Formats: sequence, C-alpha cells, structure tokens
Amino acid sequence: SLPLGVSQDEGSLGDQQWSSSAGHVQGVGSGHDKTTDTFALYSKPLVHISKLTSLQVLEGVGCDQWKDVDPVHLVNLGELSMFDISKSYSLNNISSLKNLSTLTLFCDGYQTFPSLEFVNCCEKLQKLRLEGVIEKLPHLFPNSITMMVLWGSGLTEDAMPILGMLPNLRNLDLVSAYEGKEIMCSDNNFSQLEFLQLEDLRNLERWDLGTSALPLIKGLGIHDCPNLKEISERMKDVELLKRNYNMW
Repeated sequence: SLPLGVSQDEGSLGDQQWSSSAGHVQGVGSGHDKTTDTFALYSKPLVHISKLTSLQVLEGVGCDQWKDVDPVHLVNLGELSMFDISKSYSLNNISSLKNLSTLTLFCDGYQTFPSLEFVNCCEKLQKLRLEGVIEKLPHLFPNSITMMVLWGSGLTEDAMPILGMLPNLRNLDLVSAYEGKEIMCSDNNFSQLEFLQLEDLRNLERWDLGTSALPLIKGLGIHDCPNLKEISERMKDVELLKRNYNMW
C-alpha cells in the first residue's frame, strides 16, 4: 500500500498528493506551544494509531493495515482515505468514526467493495469518494453529504433515485459508474445539486429529467457517453463543465 500520512492539525495535508513518497505528520510536541513538522514513513501494523485521540487526518492507509485499527477512540478523525480494498475485508468499523467528514475509498485494481451499508452511520459525512466496483449501492446515505464521486462502480441499477433524495448534495461525479441504458431524475430530486458530471457511461442512451428536478443546476459535464444522443432542453442552457481530473 501507499505510504501513510497522518495529521493532528486540520488542513495540514491539503497540498499532499496521492503519490507522496512520505507521510506528512504535523502535531504539537509535548510541553510545547509551537507546532512541529516532521516527515516519517509508517509501516504496518497500525495498532498504535488507535491511541491518537487528537488525530484529525489519516491518509493512504492500506485496507490490510486498517483491520488492525480499533477506531472507537479516534473521536476527532475527520478525514480518512484507504487503498487496496477488496470484498474480503469488512469496513463496518468505519461507522464508529462519528466526526468523519471526508471519506475516500479505493479498491485494489478492479476489485469489488464489501458492503457499504456502514456509510449511513457516518452522520457528519460531507465528501464521499468511492473508486471500485459496487455490487449494490446502499439505499441510505447520510443527509449531510454535499459531494460524491462514484468511479468505476459498474452499477447495473440506476443510482439516481437513491442519490436524488440526498437533501444537501451539491456536486455529483459519475465516472464509469453505471452499465445501464437509462437514468431517471424524478420531480423534486436533486433539490440542491449544482454540478453534475456524467463520464464514460458507454451504454447510456436516455436521460429522463423531471420538470422540477435539478432546479439549482449551474454546471453539467457529459463526456464519453457516445450513445446519449439527446438531453432535456432545460439542460442545454446550463454551463458546460470540462472533465474533472481533480475530484478533491
């Protein structure tokens, strides 16, 4: 798995790239008021991470490392990113992270996620990125979610009826996320959505849009959806978005 970066200072990893060669550790030294910066590499196991009750950011942890962590005492953890996930692992203990606001999960290659039902227990979650195959999308997500990225999900059922009910969702990116031919955004769905990206949905042919769906939409990106020949007249006046390579 990739090197691990941890932080006890919120935002200190904002400039760190996924491909960092070293984890950035920033915290307050014992008995000092001054914040100190150090660089370190962390190797498995990570059982002692559980004792860092002030920890706010944990980036780049491998799924095989996470299984050694008891997260119940990570009461201040707000950001977590995990790699090398496969269906054989359970991620249910993430549900104990009650202050988690940003969650990024990457499967190993074209592996499938285990059950994602735990996500609904993360009641303060705002940003969710899932990269990997999802056999079944959870029917419930926290109402707090404002940004979501589904990448390589390979869903066979339309996710829009579920995602459209999220009352605070403002940004949605679907990249290679759906294998079906039709998506439907019903009336009153996506009431707060401002930016929508549909990318690499190769089989998509039809997008049904209710007259009162997406009332606040500001930007729309449609890329590599070769069979989608027509969109709603209302969407034709929306600003076109370029590909989003960043995705926070």
